Amino acid sequence: MNTLDDLRHTLDQHSHDASGLDPAARRDALGARITSAKRRRDAVRGGLVAATVVAVAGAVTLPMLGSDDGAGPAGRTLLGQQAPATVSTYDNTYRFLEGTEDPSASTLDIEVGHSDETRILTWATAGDDQDVRVDGPWEQRWDSSRADFDDWVTIPEGFEGTVTVTSATGSEGLGAALYAADPTLLPDVVEAFHGQYFRAEGPTTRRVGLAVGERGETELSFPYRDAGKGLSVVVSCKGVPAGLSVNTEVVGSGSSHGYSKECQGDDGGAGDGAGSLTKDLGLTRGHSVHLSDDGSQADGTARVWISRSVKDLTPLDPADYPEARLAAAAYTSVGETQDIAGVDWQAETIRWEQGHLWRLDRVVPDAANQSHDIADEAADAPILVQELTRSRGGLSLMASVRVDGEETGGSALVQPDNGTSWQTTVVAKGSKVVELRAEPQGRGSKGAEVDPSAQTLLIYRLVP
Repeated sequence: MNTLDDLRHTLDQHSHDASGLDPAARRDALGARITSAKRRRDAVRGGLVAATVVAVAGAVTLPMLGSDDGAGPAGRTLLGQQAPATVSTYDNTYRFLEGTEDPSASTLDIEVGHSDETRILTWATAGDDQDVRVDGPWEQRWDSSRADFDDWVTIPEGFEGTVTVTSATGSEGLGAALYAADPTLLPDVVEAFHGQYFRAEGPTTRRVGLAVGERGETELSFPYRDAGKGLSVVVSCKGVPAGLSVNTEVVGSGSSHGYSKECQGDDGGAGDGAGSLTKDLGLTRGHSVHLSDDGSQADGTARVWISRSVKDLTPLDPADYPEARLAAAAYTSVGETQDIAGVDWQAETIRWEQGHLWRLDRVVPDAANQSHDIADEAADAPILVQELTRSRGGLSLMASVRVDGEETGGSALVQPDNGTSWQTTVVAKGSKVVELRAEPQGRGSKGAEVDPSAQTLLIYRLVP
């Protein structure tokens, strides 16, 4: 980890990175990053989640993996193979924690203990059949046909529960290995508060500005450089009493955002408990602002401050809050974007979701309240779909996504003339149909018809 003084020397070193370049150079830079990550991954071939295992056939319960009860590791030798000591994915390098195996099981129920770190689970099979399915408390299953220790699922911070690895063909012999992210292996990481940190770059983003305030500073302004078309601002803070608002603004954008609970952790008190806070802020989508299409606003100033509430944005007197501390960072995309007509949206052509990279494959306009065939895209691997909804003309809409007739990912209320709402869903291998729904809500909704142009469907394929 670096101090703020160290950081000031690194910002210039990164200012020549991809987002300040022309589109071809940005594409080449992101492609090189993907290729580099593939090489690191292929060198160690690895993976994801771990924990207690119940072999269905024998009903044998193994110790909980990744828990706080001191259970010992099962070792890296799984089904006669050596699980890698570290696994490099697109977002992190992960260190091996524990592994488990059952040579006679076709299903492993894995009880994952609580952890404040991001983890991944990877797996191996005893035979040549590599087809497995992974299910957890998340809503989408993960299907994989990749080689042993060459695919993974991400276990977010704070997760505990059951993850099930199943042979898709009923073949016997499964092993699983749990890994934890090691942020000390990331370059140019800057510490924030409560164990939070700002990475220099993510799978599709890079840091272009940062400030870490001193004790008693209730307002910070900091420059960002070479931000390209857009900017996302994320915040860490401590010593801010509950009920106050921590706000961010990209100066000149006319847009600000308030975080009423940003500094509160599990203690719910003076903001010094961080049990519920995301640690890796460089992978968190913060207050996002579209700057310009031509890069004319690539350099500017971002601001973070404490106010009484999100309605009263007057900065508070530092003398009244001597223990308050603020930190913030600005990130920009290094990839290309594609204009999506009708919903005023710039889609990332390469997107990072759920620990994997996805490439934009198809755009379906005028998609509201219609079914769309995705059998071809989902035939051999999971796909990612993104629903975009924009309501005009005074009508509120409830937007949702259904896959093969079942609703996934919940629903979102889209207010009229209030920008574009979006949600993403991982669609399981073998799925056939995606349906977008936009249902009128509230006053004037009875008998109202929704224009098909209110929704657009984006389909992404997995980057192998």
